Amino acid sequence: MGLYSSRSFFDQMIDMLEEVEARAAMVDADPSIPQKTRALDMNGNKQDFLDIPPKEDRLGPYLTFTPLEQLLYYNADRGDKKEPIFIARVSYSKISEQENYHPVEFMDDVEAANRFAQAVKTWKNTKHDQAIREFFSMPGVHIQHKTTKLVAFGLGEFCVKPRPSDDLGGYQRCYDSIRTQHAVFQEVGRSLQAYLDQTSPGDEITLVAQDPGYSALDKRILKDMDVRAIDHPVRGIMELDNESAVFSIGAGFPVKQVVFAVSRPTMIIWQKPSKRGLAHPAKRRWLFPRKAEDQYEPQSPSP
Repeated sequence: MGLYSSRSFFDQMIDMLEEVEARAAMVDADPSIPQKTRALDMNGNKQDFLDIPPKEDRLGPYLTFTPLEQLLYYNADRGDKKEPIFIARVSYSKISEQENYHPVEFMDDVEAANRFAQAVKTWKNTKHDQAIREFFSMPGVHIQHKTTKLVAFGLGEFCVKPRPSDDLGGYQRCYDSIRTQHAVFQEVGRSLQAYLDQTSPGDEITLVAQDPGYSALDKRILKDMDVRAIDHPVRGIMELDNESAVFSIGAGFPVKQVVFAVSRPTMIIWQKPSKRGLAHPAKRRWLFPRKAEDQYEPQSPSP
């Protein structure tokens, strides 16, 4: 279990991702080369995992962790066959095996910015927004440890167009909710900054958001909010230190397990995924994809 409790573990994850992506490039150059993805077993050994699909049938790569609860109670005995327990693995999925698959398409700059601005405006007109500000300004509130960074995990990408197979009502509710989560994250950051201005003048809160699904347009909008967006599946985790607070709503990975492996956060604002699975359909891609299609550079619509 010690592997899952240090920064070196996540350094290994970065290495595995880069190694598998390099392998995939070799397969693309010479399809006759038998190449597999990689996984890390309980002894810290890298092992071959699933085959790398052809480029035209490939999605990913995906980095997945096995939650600690499963590691503790996992039964490796399967009859006469013993299977290795993987604590993390890098793999690809096949487009041909995806039901109703459609390539990801993004909104244009103007539509995305307008939808996000409307979500922020709607949120600011709620009693919950006011409650956050009032909480951090209450005389009795005391944050015991110095907090200079707020890191969000898995809030979801929010500039995606609906697919033909999407229920438009459900799609709209889903992505409006994701935009609202970013608005809440921003408000918590502002409230923490106001708290610091009173208790530790001169200190500033840095806002960092990690989601592997972020597109170039998502990151551009977040930059305008003074949020540093990270789409790498591991490097946001490495941002954590003992002056960090964590914000996560329904992320599809073991947030607390990962967070406490690398830091002791000053606070965690957290909601687990719903019983039906992940909180929002858009977050199902939180199995850490590195998106090959994310060379997208949004353009404003022609007048």
